[in-house]
Amino acid sequence: MLFRTIYTLLLILCLFQVVTAQEPEGPSLVFGEVSIAELKKPESLIEESASAEILGDYGYINERGKYTRFVRTKIFDQNGYEYANITIPQYKNAKILNIKGFTHNLVDGKVEKIPLAEDQIIEEKVINKQKVIKITFPQVKPGSVLDLEVTKRFRPGYAIQQWVFQREIPVVWSELAMKNYQLQNVVFFSQGLEPYTISTHEMDSKKRSYALYNKMHHRWVRANLKPLENEPFISSLNNYIAKIDFEYNGGRTYLMFSLGLLRSGFFNPIENSSEFLDTIIARVDTSKTELEKAKELFHMIRDTMKWNGYYGFLPDPLKEAWKKKSGDVPSINFMLAEAMRKAGLDTAPIVISTKENGLLHPEYAVANQLNYLICGVYIDDKWILLDASDPAHQFGILPYRCLNDKGWSLSPTKMGWVELTPQGYAVSTSQANLTLDENGHLSGTLSNKFTNYIGFGERELIEEIGAKKFAETENEEIPEWLLSNFQVENLKDYSLPLLTSYDLQNSENEGNELIYLEPIIYGKHKRQPFESETRTMPVNFPFRTMDRYFSMITLPKNYVVDELPKSQTFQMPDKDIFFQFSVTAESNRINIVSNFRMKGIDYPVEEYAAIKTFFETVVNKQSEQIVLRRVE
Repeated sequence: MLFRTIYTLLLILCLFQVVTAQEPEGPSLVFGEVSIAELKKPESLIEESASAEILGDYGYINERGKYTRFVRTKIFDQNGYEYANITIPQYKNAKILNIKGFTHNLVDGKVEKIPLAEDQIIEEKVINKQKVIKITFPQVKPGSVLDLEVTKRFRPGYAIQQWVFQREIPVVWSELAMKNYQLQNVVFFSQGLEPYTISTHEMDSKKRSYALYNKMHHRWVRANLKPLENEPFISSLNNYIAKIDFEYNGGRTYLMFSLGLLRSGFFNPIENSSEFLDTIIARVDTSKTELEKAKELFHMIRDTMKWNGYYGFLPDPLKEAWKKKSGDVPSINFMLAEAMRKAGLDTAPIVISTKENGLLHPEYAVANQLNYLICGVYIDDKWILLDASDPAHQFGILPYRCLNDKGWSLSPTKMGWVELTPQGYAVSTSQANLTLDENGHLSGTLSNKFTNYIGFGERELIEEIGAKKFAETENEEIPEWLLSNFQVENLKDYSLPLLTSYDLQNSENEGNELIYLEPIIYGKHKRQPFESETRTMPVNFPFRTMDRYFSMITLPKNYVVDELPKSQTFQMPDKDIFFQFSVTAESNRINIVSNFRMKGIDYPVEEYAAIKTFFETVVNKQSEQIVLRRVE
């Protein structure tokens, strides 16, 4: 499986080898002491176009669990100002003891040092008891060097949840070290396309034993890291970025993790009381089929509850959320699961990771990898996956952010992996009926039908910018045509396909002896999405798609077909990607058919060249022109 190759598992129960080879030296940085050379540095040596760069990022945990992190950032231009605003989450296992920071500028050849003021360090409540610290560095300008030092105290046996080496800007040196600190049954999950510069794990030389929880010296370093480029059609950068995740419960399997959750107050029906749902259940017609009941309950919860904008996988008290008619994602979707359970349906909450958050580990449940909860109902031997947190969400179709490989069912009877990839196709169908008059003027109509995720995307854009602006953007895509009389149907009815239509006119070829027409005027592949010659990450398409285009052009007596593109069919060797293109002429009509179907979802790097070539073929074929000639 793809994500089995992404992670490397390091267990503290393993016997680590003592590394004696000479280690490379990192930059000698001291908090608050910046050199003139650093302030004068004109650009990154790792990536010249970078607007900012991490000169050093050091995390150190001593034997008493005191954690100090020192980060030095260089600002090259105004686009780098965003890195002068820092957000630090606060976790229950770590107390922030101190925050210090300086902005360093070069003024008249000397180093000017401006400390962080109290009003530039602000604590904010995010949700419930969760808080973040927001920091804004003062007097930042191109050339500034920013130093930030944060000191924390960890609860005994615990340390940080995650260390990220790679950023969206270059990193000269990133290092995490733990000296003689006793971690309780910890598991390290290490990932990244770049190798470690240093990775050492040594027993305490004074107390060398093989007890369950040995004290160890750990050091991880990665140096001279380029920002990970966001290649088109990847699952998430978080699946490839260089980082370490820490799990402090001995590497719990998903089964162990699930049993613990089901016994907790979050998912225990006795502790997280849901008797208030009985009034809803009573309104459901008992004579209905399971599918009809599930749909009715889904719409009841979805249309009653308002999402407060927060994710997560642990629900709040359901009774409290119901009283407010508002809640986060896990509260709303667990409420839906509880309503279905009370109605006698086979249902379960399903924990997942969103696309942006990255893939779940295939064997071990890592708490900070889980950030979302959906509801599953098992009908006719298959899972129907639901998210009732937004009015736009449709029964049986998850939001795009949830399409991230697999989730884990918390059902006591059907505990296990659940596929999140949609089985059907997102379909775009366009039909144009055009007439060419004797003067070479084209006019007609265009109608479109969008289903599933393509329909969601078009709806969101129309609702965001308005129908008038949407029609203008459509016209910008085909500037040779004049679009008018824009119509839209089913905009608010998410259970039906979205329908749009236009009247079309094209006077570009009026009076010409030869007329050149592109056979596909809407929805064609205009650009090659895979421009790079090489690729480092697998190709991931979020859902299966089907694009269909039909057109009929009626010709006058004084124009004849001079040249037509050749009709052809192309497909990948495994037939996962298919393209059919047909242009035929009979009597005074030209018929055009284009069918593009993509069945596959995941493709390894080794297949990139074939995919790139296929899309080039599609773009080139759809760009070939019809040539008409005027006759007397």
